[in-house]
Amino acid sequence: MSGQHFAWAGSVTDFLQSPQQALVDALADHFLRCTGEASNQSHAVAWIDSIRILHKSLSDIQSHIQGAGQWYIVFEYELPRERGRRPDVVILTDRAMFVLEFKGYSYIETGHVDQVKAYVRDFVAYHSTTEAYATSVVPILVLSRAANVRLAQGTVQIVSGNFLADLLATFHARGSAAVSDPAQWLGGEYQPLPSLVAAARIIFRHEAFPQIKRAASSGINDALAYAMEVAHQAQSGGERHIIFITGVPGAGKTLVGIRFVYEYIAAQQRTTHDAVMLSGNGPLVKVLQHALQNRVFVQDVHGFLKEYTRTGARLPREHIIIYDEAQRAWDAARSSDKRGTPLSEPDDFLLIGSRQADWSMMIALIGQGQEIHLGEEAGIQQWDDAIAYAARHADTEWIVHTPPRLADVFTSAARVIKQPTLDLDVSLRAHVAADVQNWVATLLTQTSAKTVATAQSAALAPVLPQLNAYANAMTEQGYSLYITRDLAVAKSYVTTRYQGAPDKRYGLVASAKATCLMQFGVPNEFQVNRTLREGPWFNDEPSAPHSCCQMTSVATEFQCQGLELDMPIVCWGDDVWYAQGSWQTKSAARSQARDPRRLRINAYRVLLSRGRDGMIIYVPPIPLLDATYDLLLSAGCRPLDPHDQHHAPVDYALAH
Repeated sequence: MSGQHFAWAGSVTDFLQSPQQALVDALADHFLRCTGEASNQSHAVAWIDSIRILHKSLSDIQSHIQGAGQWYIVFEYELPRERGRRPDVVILTDRAMFVLEFKGYSYIETGHVDQVKAYVRDFVAYHSTTEAYATSVVPILVLSRAANVRLAQGTVQIVSGNFLADLLATFHARGSAAVSDPAQWLGGEYQPLPSLVAAARIIFRHEAFPQIKRAASSGINDALAYAMEVAHQAQSGGERHIIFITGVPGAGKTLVGIRFVYEYIAAQQRTTHDAVMLSGNGPLVKVLQHALQNRVFVQDVHGFLKEYTRTGARLPREHIIIYDEAQRAWDAARSSDKRGTPLSEPDDFLLIGSRQADWSMMIALIGQGQEIHLGEEAGIQQWDDAIAYAARHADTEWIVHTPPRLADVFTSAARVIKQPTLDLDVSLRAHVAADVQNWVATLLTQTSAKTVATAQSAALAPVLPQLNAYANAMTEQGYSLYITRDLAVAKSYVTTRYQGAPDKRYGLVASAKATCLMQFGVPNEFQVNRTLREGPWFNDEPSAPHSCCQMTSVATEFQCQGLELDMPIVCWGDDVWYAQGSWQTKSAARSQARDPRRLRINAYRVLLSRGRDGMIIYVPPIPLLDATYDLLLSAGCRPLDPHDQHHAPVDYALAH
């Protein structure tokens, strides 16, 4: 049968009895529905190849395995909400689930291996009835132009057509699931966790936000519900409250802020906007405003404060202010330099809240270890200083709600309420690879002379096994962690992996202070980068001239913080390098920063935390970065270079 989200589905017996042309016609119709374009002869050839291989393989299986005729086969199941992503074939038995991707190659492309691995990862994480198969979900890459191939790369089975039947029979026998009717799988719901920008679109189009297992486990819904309760308490009791929500990069802090603004206004049934989300992250504001085509719900913090802190300024209409990346709030010196005010941004915010009639509330969204701008280094302490300032100069008391680990900071509050649900400690950005944040933190903070003798001497480096453990866990959970010294190889990989997936985003990210990258085709130089249009860069289709997928422009740490790509190419520069057992940074004798080295390290913390599916680290081939490359290899990054692509005719010995 044909369907809306798939080209054809039926039992193996039905498949074997169906005319080849009827199957090809169903695939062509589905291709037109998915892409809006007609298929061509190359598509027909690929479909006929896969149908031929499957017909031979399943005929053999049906003659040897009782009940195999009732196995279920689905052609080109389109993953809902992920326009364009559709595995070629899903085969469901009563004991195992196989996800097959056919490629008309005689050699292995790493991008193809990772493509089918990602399908399995997402089915397991986001498809409700895939859970019935537990661990018996097998990714298979079929090389239709090869012969006598059967091997494995990690969890992915790689096979030529003549060995497919044997592979399916072997893994079916090993399967542990007991599924009475494989056809029921097709009725399951597939609800992936959207990117931040996609989530914002869903919310503001009045669509139901997907109830994802991952999001539920991270505590987003609990934090949101708690903030709603505090807002009601503040309004009904005529009180002033400030909530601190913390989390690792990608944990969903910004998503909490966006959902709060929308859901609070909807719950109050107000036509006016009683809540606003502010961010000092200019690029994030531009990207969200570009995506939403709306400038009301998300605004720039500096413009907001300039409007409402000048002499004689009126009060904002919003009683609730959400401040994203509040740990990056400007201190008094930076505010004085940029806005001509003697107060820090936290001082200004709490004075505005103190002047509001009846009640007010702030939600401060706090990231960890991402201060990258001058004037952002005072951190959370200046919020307690602002509470004390408001008590002295505005005679107002603020009630603080905070994760327990920050409670000791707030000695000036009228009351401190410890609430564990306000600490979001699970990364959503990297799908199911929460170990990414641990890997990044360990790499940047624990690889010192005391722990790593040399990058090559893993046996002498206690921290390297820990890094490799994180990296292995990331790989097993479907997160790709690659390294290369050839930028063309990195670009080839992402274009191969995401071919035909128009909703996927990949591109170049780099430190703004790295001066060596321009000569290697990474245009991060200030005069070039200042023209980057962040909205189109993150949002536009891959074929659009200003899209990140064109890989002709670069987002720096200032432009990508708080945002994400499916697969960033992180271009390492000469501003941070590994030498003599520790991280080195360029001299900053004239810098006004309190700790310029910290800002440089944090820049790479940001860059290394942008990927949803994984990342490729590109290390330019200069001697200064040789030890950096060696360390990253030793830390678990897998080389992505031409000799690892197996660009040669396949002639493998049969391996099981």
